[in-house]
Amino acid sequence: MGVAVRDRLKHVTAEDEKVLRLVGDHLGALASRDLRELGPTQ
Repeated sequence: MGVAVRDRLKHVTAEDEKVLRLVGDHLGALASRDLRELGPTQ
């Protein structure tokens, strides 16, 4: 199961991009941890 979300944001500043990348990294880490806790799939 996987979901890809793609959206085009206009007028993104360098600071906005930094925050978006940090949020994306954080959400990815949470998802990875959740999958680890579920264990191997069958």
